[in-house]
Amino acid sequence: TLVWTLLKQGPYGGKPVVRRVVIVTPGSLVKNWQKEFQKWLGYERVKVFAASTDNRPEDFVKSPVYPVLLISYELFMRCYEELHKIHFDIIICDEGHRLKNAAIKTSSMLSS
Repeated sequence: TLVWTLLKQGPYGGKPVVRRVVIVTPGSLVKNWQKEFQKWLGYERVKVFAASTDNRPEDFVKSPVYPVLLISYELFMRCYEELHKIHFDIIICDEGHRLKNAAIKTSSMLSS
């Protein structure tokens, strides 16, 4: 609901605060996140792009329809060059304890 609020109505005068959101999660949880969006917001409120081997992140880049990208840490690292070109207003990291060390490659990629 936080993502929907920031995308659609925002806390400041009802104006959206963000346009593009990326949620980085362990690979086993990407589908769970997608199901949670569908459960709480339905299909019509927010279009969510769940990146996978079938749904390549490049397709997200080309489409203005999806404001939310769900992607695994592993796929994020593999597609970093392509994703780095996109301006994301907010990055949400599930299982963030994986990022506790700033020297980890994933941490440096997410923060740049």
